[in-house]
Amino acid sequence: MSLPAHRWISPEEYLAFEAKALEKHEYVDGVVYPRGDPDHPLDPAVVLGLRPEPQVAMAGSTLRHSTIKVNLTIAIGALLRNTPCRLYESDVRVRPGSAGYLYPDLLVVCGEQGDDLEIEVNNPTLVIEILSPSTEGFDRGEKFDHYAVADSLQQYVLVSTRRQGTDVFTRDDGRWVLERFAPPDHLHLASIGVDLDFAEIYHNVQWSLLLQPNDTTRDRE
Repeated sequence: MSLPAHRWISPEEYLAFEAKALEKHEYVDGVVYPRGDPDHPLDPAVVLGLRPEPQVAMAGSTLRHSTIKVNLTIAIGALLRNTPCRLYESDVRVRPGSAGYLYPDLLVVCGEQGDDLEIEVNNPTLVIEILSPSTEGFDRGEKFDHYAVADSLQQYVLVSTRRQGTDVFTRDDGRWVLERFAPPDHLHLASIGVDLDFAEIYHNVQWSLLLQPNDTTRDRE
């Protein structure tokens, strides 16, 4: 059975598919795609179980991306210990609204904590995405728009893999204010009362291996 390639998937259809899928997928405005790969949406027939999901090699993240994520996890986790806030990593799904189901690199919830056997939250306080060349545009645009639907969200942080620096969007009286932090300043996360040294965030990153403008051999960081 064939279906129109543009057929939108309902949230219920996505959740039924995701519950049985071997890999994680995100959902934005009726479109389902592999986590972190918005350029390759799934055929609706795959989501509906009419065709198997193609067996393709998962791109994954680079060692640099993973290093930064681990550094942030260690630093933020230690500072949030014995506070009401909880740090979660990318296996936890965020449902900011019915039109989006997303897996951020890291998120913090400072409000009501649900059952710790759940796999989803809808009240993020802070969301952190570590940028890669292939997803940066999506992270800055459509993905941010969906996270911002959650009234609980106070800050959205984009961490660069090309330089030591971050873009921090902070909710201020109904609008989003952008601040850029880079050394020698600290990264100030007002939403959770945390300041981070960039030396901690980028510990063990090999800056000699910067991606060149025409280098297509490493398109994910």
